[in-house]
Amino acid sequence: MGQITEPLAAAVREKWLTGLNQVKNVKTPGVAEWLKTGTYSWDFDAATSEYLLRIPRGDQSLSTAFAAEISRFSCAAFQSMLDAEVSARSLKSLAWPLVKDYYGAFYSGHAILRLTGRSITYIPTDLIHTLNKTASMYFGVNPQMKPGQYHLIFEKSAEVIRIKNTGSNGGSHEDMWRTLVAEAVSLENSILAKFGGGGVAGAAIVLLSKLRGELCFAGKHNGAWLSSVRNAINYRHDYGVWFPQAMKPNDASAIRSKISGWSQSACGVDALGTSKQHDLVRHVVVCNAMGGVLRALLQDLVNRAPVPTKCFVAAKPFRLLSDAKLP
Repeated sequence: MGQITEPLAAAVREKWLTGLNQVKNVKTPGVAEWLKTGTYSWDFDAATSEYLLRIPRGDQSLSTAFAAEISRFSCAAFQSMLDAEVSARSLKSLAWPLVKDYYGAFYSGHAILRLTGRSITYIPTDLIHTLNKTASMYFGVNPQMKPGQYHLIFEKSAEVIRIKNTGSNGGSHEDMWRTLVAEAVSLENSILAKFGGGGVAGAAIVLLSKLRGELCFAGKHNGAWLSSVRNAINYRHDYGVWFPQAMKPNDASAIRSKISGWSQSACGVDALGTSKQHDLVRHVVVCNAMGGVLRALLQDLVNRAPVPTKCFVAAKPFRLLSDAKLP
């Protein structure tokens, strides 16, 4: 991705939780635990009919919780892609390598969203009861929350978290992809406003636009095309990738070659938007791009840590890649 990284990383950087690059090794469970034990006050935004969690100035506990989830999802993404690469070389069928590659992209999406200050978090019944009781008893608001998936959106200018039910009927995977596509549009607009549309900034906008287009391929306007391919392979056994493999040898060879592409550099985005290619080659190329974008954004965070080697990214996600001897 080279020079394109800077405008994109700068747009993401503006959305980091305060002090995210200062977080060191993390052991906290994540955002749901922060909701249970963190320090914040409840408020109500009458203009949007949404509830806000106000964070005390200087409190770093939420940044640490987000860092824990960035680390966890990044490790899951990289391990999935590494496993897909090994499996593609050793197995006689491509089914599981392709499914693993999908999960690498899916977990990458979750990590990227948290880098931009967004979390999609399931809140169970017991925690919902605690939140409703605390908000009503101590802050005079009655959120009447119900168990389910929630978006937690950090607003840096006000140091608040906006919390709202996803209202999704499509499941957690579709909700993540839909949210990621919307966030990509937001990043494109941020790059355009800050850097203009020329040069490397324009190239970064094109990259995001191509990635959105691929996520929405074949009319999947919610961004869940990768998920639809995963479902076709995993549940309907389409594409002829289960043993005995029924696809053309040249197509199988191209897919095996592409699955290892994400680890060859920090980008994996060069082939995005190629019109004429096998669906499964396209699937792998998009998964590669998701992993590559995540690696680049994590590298930017490490570069801006006070002591890069002590950054939480270096401690776990990049250690995993280093142990695998990736560049």
